[in-house]
Amino acid sequence: MDLFVTVFYCVLDPASGTLRYANGGHNPAYLRRANGTIEALSGTGGLVLGAMGGIKYPEHAEQLVAGDRLVLYTDGVTEAFNQTDEAYGEERLIAEIQAHGAGAAPELVERICRSVAAFADTAPQSDDITLVVLSWDRVAPAVQ
Repeated sequence: MDLFVTVFYCVLDPASGTLRYANGGHNPAYLRRANGTIEALSGTGGLVLGAMGGIKYPEHAEQLVAGDRLVLYTDGVTEAFNQTDEAYGEERLIAEIQAHGAGAAPELVERICRSVAAFADTAPQSDDITLVVLSWDRVAPAVQ
């Protein structure tokens, strides 16, 4: 049937802000740093799940700082099409993250979802549209 599954698996240590992750063929997660820069996490792509047996998915790590936002999404976001068959694309997604990423995580989710819906308008979609924003705002305690 030529169907496949991708996965982005991550674990955040809430005390330290260390994010460990592995990617099995999924689109890149974006990290909006507290200083406003946006970067795609390294180690993206890889082989989709179940394509071959015995595949090892390397673990990667990223250190978050207070105010960082991790944006995870399915390809239904970037592959949402409008009436002229144009895809929403990564550039529009990054622009929304840049413009609204300093706010609270729920607000960023809402802004991106509204942007995708406005772009697609009444065009039928063929894939799920799933979006999660993780915000890490831990501030180290003051030294006495």
